Amino acid sequence: RVLEGMKFGIFSVSHEKLDQQFKCVKGIPENEDQAVIFSTSGTSGRPKAVPCTHTNILSNIDPIRKHVPGLLDRDSVILNVLPNFHSFGFNMSGMLALMSGCGQTLLPSFVPVEHTIDAIRSSGANCIIGVPTIMIFLLGALSKKGERLTGIKFVITGGDRLNVQMNLRSKEYLGTGILEGYGLTECSPVVAVGHSADDSRLGTVGQFFETYQVQIRDRDGRILDINDEGVLWVKGPSVVSGYFRDEVNTRERFVDGWFNTGDVVRVDRDGYVQIVDRATDIIIVSGFNVYPQEVENALCKHPAVQSAAVVGEKNSMTGEIVKAFVIVKEGKAATEKELVDYCKKNLAHYKVPRRIGFLEEFPVSAAGKILRRELRKIEIDK
Repeated sequence: RVLEGMKFGIFSVSHEKLDQQFKCVKGIPENEDQAVIFSTSGTSGRPKAVPCTHTNILSNIDPIRKHVPGLLDRDSVILNVLPNFHSFGFNMSGMLALMSGCGQTLLPSFVPVEHTIDAIRSSGANCIIGVPTIMIFLLGALSKKGERLTGIKFVITGGDRLNVQMNLRSKEYLGTGILEGYGLTECSPVVAVGHSADDSRLGTVGQFFETYQVQIRDRDGRILDINDEGVLWVKGPSVVSGYFRDEVNTRERFVDGWFNTGDVVRVDRDGYVQIVDRATDIIIVSGFNVYPQEVENALCKHPAVQSAAVVGEKNSMTGEIVKAFVIVKEGKAATEKELVDYCKKNLAHYKVPRRIGFLEEFPVSAAGKILRRELRKIEIDK
């Protein structure tokens, strides 16, 4: 295949013109040399710079090929549509394909989604790796046209939580379920994923890679039983050593080789991992914990709701209240009262949103993650 790219100018740097602020790299890089610096998505705060070594990156690519049997072979073609300046796109779309010797369909963006669908068909892309936002657009467009894509071998998502309803829609329009994975930039990036679409358990992100040591701790750092609900800490060769020029956050999150993911999880007896929520996203209403994902899943079961995002809002009486935002499916309609009443039938009273706002799209990062900090700023008329 011939790649058709953008035209741009060519420049050269001779030794005589080389600015003295740059130095030539001598010798072959060592395994522990820094290979690349990624930025976190900054969904809950200011983005942090994360230096990854060659070992970090390679230690994450090899396990995924073993963890998901039959994921890639010489006939595989990965849809590389994620931003490759982000660790998920760079490692799991770009490097994974290169290290596996399979093809890639490279696109600068997944919008317009019709262009992406055409590219999948024309290039024979049969492995889709994306974030939930991409899947919402892709499946929505196929549903609207009443079309299906054939020949898709794997669909893997990560980077944000996947609504369980999307898995059913993927089977209908792509012919296969979704393997939901979990990872962080600091882990280069994948931590857990299912073994196959047939073996996946809805609502979980699969099982941990064998390369990780795992601990569940309480908020004070005390180690709990592996099957207790708590904050996930991980240790392994793909975990970076700290943040770039950020000693404060490095000391807080990296302790004796262990990394505090900041995510509250549950691990069942078979090792399947459920991401309960970000510790910083948990809403506390009158002393009760409310997990946004549970409320979002309830809202998304309403026939008019395409997707939902939930945040907390300060309240003088209860400490916080639940505030929700929804995107309504094209051709459907819903009112705030209708959705609140629906939630009352399916959730405990303190979990029911007190305010629901309607948006055409959610604020997202460059990597496609919902920016909850921006949602918290949006006022909903009372």
